[in-house]
Formats: sequence, C-alpha cells, structure tokens
Amino acid sequence: MKQEWIRYSVLGFMLFSVFLSEIALYQISGGITVVLTHLCYFPVIFLAFRYPHRGALLATGTGILYLIILGLLEYPDPDILPGIMQFYVYASMGVVVSSLAYDMKLNEIKYHTIFDSSANSILLVDVATGRILEANRLSLDQLAGCDEQSAPCSLELLWPDTSARTAFFADLQQDTTVFGREVRLGPHEQGSYFLLSAALLADKTAVLSFADISDKKKVEHALRQSERRFRELTELLPLPVFEADAGGRITFANDAAFEKFGYAREDVGQGMSVLDLIVPGDRDRAKENLSPLSEGNTVGIEYTAICRSGQTFPVIIYVSRVRDGAAIVGIRGIAVDITDETNAQQVIRESEALYRTIFDNTGAATAIIGDKSRILLANNEFSVLLDYPPAAIPGMNILSCVAPDERERIRSYHKHRQSDPRSAPRNYEMHFIRQNGDLLYCSVTVAQIPGTKRYVVSLLDLTEKQRFADALQEANKKLSLLSSITRHDILNQIMGMRWYIEMIQEGVSENADVNAFISRVSECVDTVTRQIMFTRMYEEIGIAAPQWQCIETVMRQAWDQLPTTQVSLGIAADGLEVYADPLLERVFFNLMDNSLRHGEHVTRFTVSFRTGGEGALLLFEDDGVGVPADIKDRIFSRNFGKNTGFGLFLARDILGITGIAIRETGTEGTGARFEMAIPNGHHRFLTHDKGS
Repeated sequence: MKQEWIRYSVLGFMLFSVFLSEIALYQISGGITVVLTHLCYFPVIFLAFRYPHRGALLATGTGILYLIILGLLEYPDPDILPGIMQFYVYASMGVVVSSLAYDMKLNEIKYHTIFDSSANSILLVDVATGRILEANRLSLDQLAGCDEQSAPCSLELLWPDTSARTAFFADLQQDTTVFGREVRLGPHEQGSYFLLSAALLADKTAVLSFADISDKKKVEHALRQSERRFRELTELLPLPVFEADAGGRITFANDAAFEKFGYAREDVGQGMSVLDLIVPGDRDRAKENLSPLSEGNTVGIEYTAICRSGQTFPVIIYVSRVRDGAAIVGIRGIAVDITDETNAQQVIRESEALYRTIFDNTGAATAIIGDKSRILLANNEFSVLLDYPPAAIPGMNILSCVAPDERERIRSYHKHRQSDPRSAPRNYEMHFIRQNGDLLYCSVTVAQIPGTKRYVVSLLDLTEKQRFADALQEANKKLSLLSSITRHDILNQIMGMRWYIEMIQEGVSENADVNAFISRVSECVDTVTRQIMFTRMYEEIGIAAPQWQCIETVMRQAWDQLPTTQVSLGIAADGLEVYADPLLERVFFNLMDNSLRHGEHVTRFTVSFRTGGEGALLLFEDDGVGVPADIKDRIFSRNFGKNTGFGLFLARDILGITGIAIRETGTEGTGARFEMAIPNGHHRFLTHDKGS
C-alpha cells in the first residue's frame, strides 16, 4: 500500500542520514566508541519500531550488546559509567519508540477496519490524474472495474459521465468537501445510482464515499409509477375522489369531484376543507366520522352534500386512513351521489304504501303464497274470513285451510301452474274450512307475481250464494215435480180428449162440416201436446249445478245417440274441459240432429278449439249445404224450423246458463259452422293421467 511504501522510504532515508552522520563524527572525533554509541541508535529505533510488542526487550538486548562491545574496545580499562548511562538511554528510547509504533499500528488497524468494513464504497483517488489509489472491500463488489487485479485503475471507467465528474471535482477543490451528491456510475443502460460524499486531503488525494441508492431509486420510481397510475385511474372514475391531510384540508381531487361540486383546482390550493362540501347541519357528525384519528374506516355513511352553487344532494362517503408508517397523515375517500337511489327508494316506499293500502282494504280476502304453499302475507279480510288471528297466519300452509277432499285438486293445479301458468285455471270454486270447523264455499282467483315464484290468492265467500242456489235448486226440483205431475195429468186428459174425438168422428163420419171442425180440434190437441212436451224438456235446464265436462266424452256420447253411423266425428280438443250445464250433451246432439235434418248430404262432424283475446272458441262444423245468410240470426228462435223448432233454441239457453254464447258463422254451400264463445276461467286442459 502507498502509506507503507512512504513509511519505509522515510525510514531508509533517515538510516542513511544517520550512517553519513556517524562517518562524519568518526572523522571529526577520531574515536570508534563515539561512532559505536551513535550506531547503536539505529538497531534500537528500527527494532522497536518494527516489533513494537517486543521493542523494550530488544532495546535492552541492544544496550547489553553495546556494553559488551564497549568493554572489549576499552579493555583492560573501560569507562563503565558512561556506558551504563548510554544503556539506560537505549532502553528508554526503545520503550518510547515501541509505544509510538504500537499506537501507529493500532491506528492503522482501526483505519483499515473502518475502511474495509464501511457500509459504503470508499475510494482514494488522485484528483490530478483520476487514478484510484486505494479501494475498500465493498467497492470491489459494487463498482465494476475496481478489483484487486486491476487496481489502481482510473475513475473514468467507473464514472463515464465526464461532464458530471469534472463538475464534481471542481466543486470539491473549491469547497474541499461535498456531501450527498446523487450520481450514476457505470454504463447508462446498466448503471447504478449512488449518493456520493467526498473530502479533499492536503496531498490532493480525494476520499470518495459511495452509498448505493439503486434500490431506493427503484422504490421511488415504483412509487412515482404507482402515484401516476393512481392519478390516472382516479381521473377516469366518474365518482368524486379526494384526499385530505390530517387537518381535513383537501390535497387532491379528481375532475369528477370538481365537476360535481362546482369548484376549481385553485380553491384546493387555498385551504379548502372536506367539511366545506357538507351542509352545516351534518358537519359536526362528519367532523367526528371523517377525522383521521377515528377508529377504523368509515364505510357508507350518508350525508347531505352542498355544491358551490348552494345546491344540495344526498351522498354516501367511503373513507380510509392514509398512513406513513404507523402515523396517520390523512384520509382518502370516494363520494357517491345517491340522488337516483333515494328517489327510487321514495318511489318504492310510496308504491309499497299504495300496495299495502290496496292489499289491506280490498274487499276480497287476499294472501300471498310462497314456496311450499306457505302463506307469506295476508290482509285482515283473509283473517276474518278464515277466523284465524292475523299473527298466526304467516307461515301457515294454505292447504290446511282447504277441505280435505279438495286438497289433491289444488296440488294438481299448483303443479301445473309451476310448469306452465296457462295449464291451470285462474278462477275456480272450492270449499275452505274455518278455524272453528265451519265450511266455506269460495270463489278462488290465483295470479302469479311477475318474475317470482309467489302467487296472489283472492277468496270471495260464496257460501250464502251457494245456500241460495241450493235452496233455489231445491225449489226448482219441487216446481219440476209439480210440473211433472200436472203435465202427467194434462196428458192423461188429452188422451181422453183424443178418445172422445175419435168416437165423435165415427158418429158423424158422413157429415163433412162437422169432420172439418173435429180435425181443427184434433190439431189444437196436438199443438197442446207438443207444448206440454216442450215444457218437460225446458224445465230440465238449470236444475243441476254446472260442472266440468270433457268435450271429447260429451261429443262421443251425443254422436252415439244418432240414428245413423254414416257420419264420422273428428275432435281436435284433446284434454279440453268446459264448465257448463249437465245438459251440454243435448246441445251437441241437437246440433248434430239439426245438421242431419237440414244439411242434406252431411258426412262428417268436426270439433275444434282455439283461444281468443277475451276467452276461447269451441267450434262445431259439418260439411253439408250450410245455413242461408238471411236466416242465421233466426235459427235460434223458438218455433223456427221445419219440425218442432225447439232444438237450437234449447241449445242456446243451455249454453247461456254458464255464459257461453253461440252463433252460426258458416258459409252457405260449404257447411254449417257454430262458434261457442267460452268465458275466461270456464275452460281448462288436463292431461289424461291427471284427475280434475
């Protein structure tokens, strides 16, 4: 190392000077003892300096050797006292030099320990030439081109930026010290960043200390990139985003925030606070919730915000705390305008209030049915009708309120309704059981709530109406019995009249005038007989309650009663059931009989079904001559026709019992076509394997 080379050079020069001095002393004094005295200084100093731990011992040995040589030179009469004094001088000198040498070596060890163990790279550089004179161990690892084989080397290899290097050394020569200068060493593509400090020594040697800050620079770069991405992202957000310091002063806001609240960026620089965006009535609450020192994050707290123009609107503010290590230095948040949601909630509340008012005050007993036929909600009418406390109804199974013999029918309806709402009737009648056991006869209306698996069920109590209908039916039966007895008695009297007429005709057979009158009387009796027979058919209408009837079964039963089998029957209404009077079979028999009587060449009957806007149409057609246009409106009148004239008249009245209207819409020459309009709820389709 350079310091050792300098040290030994100085020591050699000093020894050479001593040697010359001793020669001069010898020439001057002419005594060998004087020269010997001075020459012994050299081994004392050299040995004490070279071996400081044993310097005192070596100096003592040199002194003893000096005394021995001195005794031999002055023998037989040596001067011992000056020699002993000189011995003590050598010993003292050895101790002093050893102590100084030890301190120098200790300082050198400390210097090299610090130099090589430093956390920074340290170089000794010749300022004039830029040569690296010495480098510590860390610099060999961190600085390319500075290893033991190539050192000393030029700083230019490590720091290729000439302008920056020249400027740095100019500042160093001017100020003698430079601290914390950021530099980049190595090629620009692969260079690393260092923090450089330097001091200029008296011999124009510079001590350079490099602290590697590459990782710190990467972290700073990553932070800047993250900050840039954060800013860009927040600017893209349509929601107001802000940051504030620990005092609540806004330090950042995105464009959406300025646009929403009507402020300019200059307002932020003037100390604008987050609380300035909240109406005065909410500020105390916001000050507590938005304080950086409050515990945790404030999530979803609603306030009333105020714009620069004074306009207010509801807002939810989400806030998190900004930390610098363990210290909380501010807040960061998003403001969400909930005006639309608030308005929507108000509309929903008003709608719910309206719905609840209608639901609770409708005249019908109404309930909402959910999964597994559980009652979710019921109005007061439902509670009164079924005699259950309002609190006991939610959670009940509605089937528990249905008469046991009708529960299977309701299950079937519900199963079909779940797969296809159109496959189950919307309106029907059935029996319910009140809590006290009383039986109710109700009209039921079921409607599915759109988009859900829930249903609204309305019940209309028909119990009194049914009792009245039952009483009326009983009265009709009694009237029918009375009519039947009376008709039987009248027919008996008519038979007697016919017998007497025949007897009279035999008695006056030769009197033409009397026979003419008797024939007129006989015609009147026949007319009365037909009228009596019509009353028998007509009184059967409405006697029995309407019921669900399978169209295919009814049609085939009517077809089987025809006097001919030459006419085929086609039915395109599989599974169709119609709610009608039990005399529905007679309706179709009369239609078939009418076609055979007036269609002239009928070979086929066809029955089909189609749905319409307000109901459904059941069609009966034949392939006969059809009905002339001028009599289409009269064929359903009583006494119209070539025979009794009662068939189509009776068909119309039988269908009319359950609101079914009939008309003829065929084209003359192509066949008759009878359309029967069935009201909603009076028809249904059931599969063959399901009961009604």
